[in-house]
Amino acid sequence: MCHLNDVWVLLLAAILAPLPLATDEPNLGEIVLEAKGYVLPVNQITVGSRVSGQVIESRLEEGKRVKAGDLLARLDPAEYEAGLRFARAELRVAEAGLAKAKEGFGKADVSIAEAKVELAQARLALAQNRLDATLIRAPINGTILLKRADVGTLINPSATQGSASLCEMADLRNVEIELWVQERDLAKIEKGQKCQVRLEAFPQKIYRGSVARLLPIADKARGAVGIRVRVEIPNGNESFRPEMAAVVSIGAKK
Repeated sequence: MCHLNDVWVLLLAAILAPLPLATDEPNLGEIVLEAKGYVLPVNQITVGSRVSGQVIESRLEEGKRVKAGDLLARLDPAEYEAGLRFARAELRVAEAGLAKAKEGFGKADVSIAEAKVELAQARLALAQNRLDATLIRAPINGTILLKRADVGTLINPSATQGSASLCEMADLRNVEIELWVQERDLAKIEKGQKCQVRLEAFPQKIYRGSVARLLPIADKARGAVGIRVRVEIPNGNESFRPEMAAVVSIGAKK
C-alpha cells in the first residue's frame, strides 16, 4: 500500500513535469528572433455592385461563412426588368426588318438590317447582364467581416466607395502575420524560414508557419522592415481573426 507521502511525491512530479509538445509543432532548432505581429488575411475584398439600386433583400451577417456564388443581397430589379423587355422588343423589330429586307433582295438593305439585328442582340445581352447584376453573390469562399448595407440602402457604384460597397469579406483560413523587424536583425531573416506562431488569445496552441516575403520598403520612423509569415491553419480551425495579436518565433536559416 502506498504511503501518503509517496502519493504527494507522485502528484508533485506530475505537476512539475513539462507539458508534452503538440504533435504538429515545428522543430525550429535555434530561435533567432521572436516578435509580436498581427493577423492579416491574404485575400480581403470589398463586395460591391456593378449596377445601382436599392437593397430589397439582405443576407449579410458579420461572422457568417459563405461559399463563392452564395446570394448575399438583392437589389430592386424593376428598372432592369423593364430594360430587358424593351431590349427584347427592339430585337423583334430588328428581326422583322431583316426579314422584310430579304424579301426585297437589296444587298445594302439586308446588310443594314443585319447590323440592326446584331445591335439589338448586343443591347439585349447588356440588359440581361444588368438584371443579373441585381443579385449580389459572394465572389469567394470566406467570412463576412463587416456589413456596410442593409435593406433600404441605396447602392450606387458610380458614387463614393462608401455607397458602392455592401460588405467586406476574407478567407480566414488563409492568413499571414505581419511583423516589423529591426534593421539590425534583418540579416537573420530570409524567405522560407520556418516559424512557430502563437495567438495571444490562445497561447497554448502552436501553429506552423514560414516567412512568406520581406516587404520592399522600410519604415524609417521605426527603423524596421516589415515581413509576412504565412500560417498553416488546420481544417475547421476558426481561431484567427484580422488584427489579432500573435507571437512569432523564427528559426535559424538552413
